[in-house]
Amino acid sequence: YSIKEYPTLKVFVNGTPFDYIYERNPGPIVQFLDKKAGPVSTQVTKIDQIKNVTIESGLRSILISDDRNALAVYLDATKYIPEYKAYHVSEIIGKEIYPSIKSFPAIVVLKHFDPGIAIYSGPITKESVEELLLKEMFPPVVELTEQIVDLVFKYSKRKAMILFISDHDSNKQKIKEEFTSLALKHQSSNYIFAVTGIKYMYGIRIAEYLNITDNMLPALEIVYANPELFRYRYNSSLEEKNMTLFLNNFKAGKIQRYLRSEEIPQKNLGPVYKVVSKNFKEEVINNDLDVFVKFYATDCVHCQIINVTFRELADILSRNKKLKFVEVDISRNDIEGVNIEYYPTLLLFLGFNKSQTIEYSGDRIEDDMALFLKQNCDNDITIPELSMKSDNPLPTQDLQ
Repeated sequence: YSIKEYPTLKVFVNGTPFDYIYERNPGPIVQFLDKKAGPVSTQVTKIDQIKNVTIESGLRSILISDDRNALAVYLDATKYIPEYKAYHVSEIIGKEIYPSIKSFPAIVVLKHFDPGIAIYSGPITKESVEELLLKEMFPPVVELTEQIVDLVFKYSKRKAMILFISDHDSNKQKIKEEFTSLALKHQSSNYIFAVTGIKYMYGIRIAEYLNITDNMLPALEIVYANPELFRYRYNSSLEEKNMTLFLNNFKAGKIQRYLRSEEIPQKNLGPVYKVVSKNFKEEVINNDLDVFVKFYATDCVHCQIINVTFRELADILSRNKKLKFVEVDISRNDIEGVNIEYYPTLLLFLGFNKSQTIEYSGDRIEDDMALFLKQNCDNDITIPELSMKSDNPLPTQDLQ
C-alpha cells in the first residue's frame, strides 16, 4: 500500500484505500470518515435548518436543485473532498434564502474567511463541482501550514507560488498587496498562493528544503512535486504585471526549470567521485560505464555510517575501468529524472541502458554490495577476494 512514513492513515471503502492527508485532529478525521461512510450530503428541508448551516464554522457547500441528475453528480464529486460539509436543498428553499440567485441548479460555498461566500450557477458536472470546491477551499493568499505543505510537497495535489519575504522588509506591505492582487485574478483548483517568512514554523522547513537564505529575500518561486521536486525561480521586480507574466509563461511551458547545484569540484581523483547537478549527465549518463551512485544528505547519520564501506568497496573494485563509484549530496543538488525519498539511497545506473536503474536494498557490507554489482552490471566486473559464492541469493532486507 505504498507506506512511506509513520503514522499513515487510510480508510478502506469496499476494499479501496483512500489516504487521509488532512489535519490530525478529531474533527477533520471524523468528517473524513463521515464522508466515506455516508451520507455524503445532508438534505435540508426547512428554512430554519439551512439558516443554521449558514452560521456554522468551516467549509460548507449547498446544492440548490430539483434535478436528480445534478444531485447525483454533486454527491459523486463532493465525496472525494472531505474538507467540506455538503448539503442539498430544493429550489424553493434556495430561492427563499438566496433570492439573488436566478438560475438553477446552483451551488453556494460558505467559508470561514473573506469573502465568506461564493455562488456558482452553471453546468453541474463532476469537473465543474471539483474545480469550484478546490478553488474556494483556501483564501487567495495563505500562510504555510502542515496541510498546505503536504498538499504541495508530499501528495502532489497542487502547484504553489510561494513568496518568501522578511518581516523587516520595508516594502513588505506593498509587495504583499501586489502578490494578493495577482492571486485574486489567478486563483484556481491547481494553484496555491502562499506568503511566508523563513524564521518560523513551516517557513523554516520549506526555506531549508529549498535552500532559501536571508540574503536572497524577497524571493518568489513556483514549486510542485511530481513526484520529484520541480522549481521555477522568479528573477524580476515584484510588481503584479511582472509576476503575472512569469506565471503565464510558466503555464505556457516557457520557464526553464531551476536545478540546485554545487560547483563542480576542482579535484576529483576517486575512487569515489563527487558529482553535482551541473555535471551529473556527463559523469553518470553520457557514457557506457556502470555507475554506482550513493545519494546522501550532509546531516544524515546513516549516510555517514555507510561512507567508509562505500569508499572501501570503490577502492577494492578500482581495477574495473567500466565501473564507476559516485556520490551526490541530494540536499544540495537537484538531479533531473531522479526522485530520492530517503537517505542514503544506492542506485546502479546500467552501462548500456541508463534509463534503467536498480536500487540496492541489501545489507550494507562490502561482500553483498560487490555481489550485487557483479550480478547486475552490464559490463563484466571482476571481484578480487570475494568471500561469498556467486550463486548465493542477495539479501532482501528493506532498509528504507
